[in-house]
Order: sequence, then structure tokens, then C-alpha cells
Amino acid sequence: MTSRRRASSRATWKWPVRRGLLAAAGIAALLRLASLSREPAQPPRAADPTAVHRVVDGDTLLMATGTRVRLLGVDCPEVRHAEAPAEPWADEATAFTRQAIGDRPVRFEYDRERLDRYGRLLAWVWIDDRLLNVELVRAGLGRAEVRYPIRTDYRRRLEQAQAEAEQAGRGMWSEPRQADLRADGPPPIVRRSSEASGTARRSGGH
Repeated sequence: MTSRRRASSRATWKWPVRRGLLAAAGIAALLRLASLSREPAQPPRAADPTAVHRVVDGDTLLMATGTRVRLLGVDCPEVRHAEAPAEPWADEATAFTRQAIGDRPVRFEYDRERLDRYGRLLAWVWIDDRLLNVELVRAGLGRAEVRYPIRTDYRRRLEQAQAEAEQAGRGMWSEPRQADLRADGPPPIVRRSSEASGTARRSGGH
């Protein structure tokens, strides 16, 4: 009888201890989740396919929601505005993007910065397995642009695509316009330092 009481007493004592340990483990898990929520989020993967409402210019898309999407890593010539005529190759860049997309849905992939200073969504634009941002640079219809912090592997692809376009003399790198672009335009690969110089960019499609 005494042994049964002792066993019962030990069991009664162990249960609160176990409950306490489980509660402590649960609290630790919650604290871990809270700390993870404060850690920088990783760039999300490519989103579900979505339709483009209108191609504004070579590097800007308009969605049905009214959101403007600015292609990361590429700087296409400006289309015509009320205060300025279209830059060379602007129409060709717009036509290239319009033809590349057609009526196909696109997928957006985001990087570390989601919005530019004009409130436009910054994205890598995938058409099936083609990255439109790189294709524009490879066609010579946009300069590789590293204004924003971007993925290292995509940066390399952009720089390689531009070197290929320059060597082949495609688009804006063809004669006789090439000399004018090199003499009067921004550096072949646009970097953040050009923005820091105080040069203002228009908020239209660029």
C-alpha cells in the first residue's frame, strides 16, 4: 500500500513538471517566431502570372489595377512627352516590349527594393522562361542599369548582355547613332552615382 502511494505521489509530482517544461518550450518557440518576424525578409519568388494592361514604354508597364511596374536593371530611351520629343530608339524599345509580351501573361520577381521614388513597382519581368529586362539590353534597346541594389547573378547577366549588344552593334550601339550616345548620353552602365549627382529624372515612363 505504501509503495502504491509513493508511486502515485511521484506521478502526481512529475505531471506538473512536464507541463511546465512543455509550456517553457512553447514560449521559447513563440519568442523564436517573433524574432524571425523582425529579420529582413528574403526577396519573394516570382509571383503568379498576370496580364499586362498596357506597355507604357520599353521599361514601364501599366497593370489593370493602375499600378505602374518599372523593369529593374534596364534603362530604355524616353518616349515622347509634352515637353520633349522621343529619344532615339524609344519607339523601337516600346515595340520590342509590346511584341515580347503580346497577349501572354507575365510573372513579376522582386528584389530587395520594391518601389522607386515615384512609387512604381520594381520588378524582374518573366515571359515564360525569358527575362525581359535582360532581353531588352541584349537587343541594344536599353542600357544595363544598377541604380538599385540587385541580385548579383542578374547584374552579371545584364552586363554580359550589354557587352554583347555593343560588340554586335545592335540598336542604340549601331552606327551612326552610337557615337552620339557615347558622347552625350549617360555612362553605358548607369550606376547610383549618376543619381547622386543631382540629375533629376522624369517620372513619366522612366
